[in-house]
Amino acid sequence: MFDQHIAVDEQQLSRYQRLVGLPASSTLPPLFLQVYSLPMQLFLLGHDDFSMRVLGLVHLSNQVTQWRAIAAHEDLRVINYLTNLRPHKRGWVFDLCTEALSEGELVWRSTATSLSRAEHNQKASWQGLSLQLHDPVQQPLTLGDDLGRRYAKVSGDYNPIHLWPVTARLFGFNRQIMHGMWSKARCLAAVAEQRELSRFHCRVDFKKPVSLPASVNINWQGQENGGQFSLTGSQETVHLLGEISDQLPDPVSVQSVHWAQMAQESPDCNGAPAIPFE
Repeated sequence: MFDQHIAVDEQQLSRYQRLVGLPASSTLPPLFLQVYSLPMQLFLLGHDDFSMRVLGLVHLSNQVTQWRAIAAHEDLRVINYLTNLRPHKRGWVFDLCTEALSEGELVWRSTATSLSRAEHNQKASWQGLSLQLHDPVQQPLTLGDDLGRRYAKVSGDYNPIHLWPVTARLFGFNRQIMHGMWSKARCLAAVAEQRELSRFHCRVDFKKPVSLPASVNINWQGQENGGQFSLTGSQETVHLLGEISDQLPDPVSVQSVHWAQMAQESPDCNGAPAIPFE
């Protein structure tokens, strides 16, 4: 577990807002704390006892719950921890969770689900989203080939797959691909034009990467208590599926998880790589 207090850099916040298509505001965008916590997350994933290769991880899904609007000037305690190791048909998935507390009150939580490829004989337990949008509101976007590099400067995520064709080819991609968290943030900026986003729960599953440059569409379909959205490209390629809801769980902070004990108690985790988090 990694626990520290943070103070938001207003210049970084302003650059982030512009890059994901949000107006300037004194409240934090839905995914800004995910970006701000990246160094803490990399510290956990780079731990000597973490047996999975960071560069081989695949970000499958991201969930964010925000219980109220968060002011940029608030003194926030941010906690990062790893939990919920379980089998996937292509390996093992686990959750990297980030919680933000203001004066002891849980105000925001992110759960990033990642896949580490491996062979095993366990039954898969991870389920992806399956959505169908009928007659959605569409917003076309044109993404330049430098967008990944621009986002890396703001977010600190300099994964080579996002930067240049030559660096992306080292990892099996013909061209650089866009950060999934930018794609989600840009979709939520479009959703924010349709409904207020101070209190919400949102899940996104990343399907096919967006190769840069690209022309894509954000598709939004509102519902009574939320809505569904997607990011699609040419030939009806689905890059991202998402759903958002006004129905929130109770704000209970987990704060610590002992991975070894969890792995021993869960039969689904037999044979999985051990990951200590204390």
